[in-house]
Amino acid sequence: MQNINPKISIIMPVYNVEAFIAQALNSCINQTFKDVEIIIIDDCGQDRSIEIAKEFALKDERIKIIHNEENQGLLQARLEGVKIAKGEYILNLDSDDFLDIKTCELAYKASKNGLADIVSFGAFKICDNQSNILYQFKNASFSKIELHHHFLRNFSFRWNVWAKLIKTEKYKQVVPYFDKLSTKITIAEDVLQSFVLYSICENFININKVLYFYRINPQSSTNNQESTNTLKIIQSHELVIKEIIHLKETYPEIFSPILYKLFLYFLKREHFLYTNILKKQERNFKLLDRIKEKINKKTFKIKRFLASKGVI
Repeated sequence: MQNINPKISIIMPVYNVEAFIAQALNSCINQTFKDVEIIIIDDCGQDRSIEIAKEFALKDERIKIIHNEENQGLLQARLEGVKIAKGEYILNLDSDDFLDIKTCELAYKASKNGLADIVSFGAFKICDNQSNILYQFKNASFSKIELHHHFLRNFSFRWNVWAKLIKTEKYKQVVPYFDKLSTKITIAEDVLQSFVLYSICENFININKVLYFYRINPQSSTNNQESTNTLKIIQSHELVIKEIIHLKETYPEIFSPILYKLFLYFLKREHFLYTNILKKQERNFKLLDRIKEKINKKTFKIKRFLASKGVI
């Protein structure tokens, strides 16, 4: 029988992941730590993803499926799951990724029976059926101030909201900030959530276990290399920068100046990198157009010559 107050709520937005969702769900239901609920958010895809999820739900009562009326994007879909989560902690899982079967067991054990607000662990990168460690932490614990200074000293941090246990009580405090968003953010949404979470949480634990499998899905928006998608990434970075500035100005007592400056620095750096990528792509397209034009001219001349000889 399902526990009405599970230790962990696994939240999985689903949108056009028919090829991967079964592996993601199997990695959830086969966790060695059984005290979990699995919340599926149907974000109005066009394939059989939700039908597959329903088949799993018939066999495991821990799976709940909620349906959005329209596509909301990853950020808002996750937050819909947060609103109904009953677990002590939330674990975000993208539906084209999957978990080690001991993820929940080891991460919850590391939380020191709920003392930590965020428990972070490492991730593998899966690409072309090959796995490599994407990143791995050293065992460590931090207060909020210690963590912010740790970010500053190392000048790097992971702003993804997956590969973490996040205290549900804290995560629910995030929701009101995003209910007021005037613009739908579809890329870099993790940055915005992390900025708020790292500002309101107090106790942090990193463990040296690598427990999350992050799939490089060529169909996903962040891995699509077309120039139109690069432009979307740039525009999303601009929106996130704008929202972070707005949050800091509206709630100055909540958001750390150190965290604020670090997030803006890294966002602006990524914005600069993607802007250069876009410029390079546009140059390549112009070069390709010139090559096509020359080929077409030569083809026309060859056809005209052959026609004059009666060959065609």
